Amino acid sequence: MDLFDKVKKGISDAGAKAKEMVDVTRLNNQIGQKQKEIEELYIKIGQAAFQAMQDSTLSEIEASIKDFSQEIIQKQQEITELERNIAEIKSIESKSAESKNADVQGQVVCPCGQVVTPETKFCPACGHKF
Repeated sequence: MDLFDKVKKGISDAGAKAKEMVDVTRLNNQIGQKQKEIEELYIKIGQAAFQAMQDSTLSEIEASIKDFSQEIIQKQQEITELERNIAEIKSIESKSAESKNADVQGQVVCPCGQVVTPETKFCPACGHKF
């Protein structure tokens, strides 16, 4: 593998890593939004309960509480799915790192940190002689 191939591979790897980070950040933002929506539903339940208590219509509030509760359960399920997506992305990232380490096995690491094949006579990065 010559220097240009390594540079291309490095750029490609950096691009893939950046895309993964963007995807994880996007999913985390969605989770944060869902959590805000759940908090708002909790507030609505409390407000509805308080209003029902004020109006002496506590028996009539059960339907509203059930509707709000169903929305909360739905949003919690959506959060769980988003968290699974994040775990999947991180799992793929981990497997990619493991395969990179496997590529390094059987190769030589120069004192400058450059990984080269055993047949290399001079390091392309620093010129070290093997």
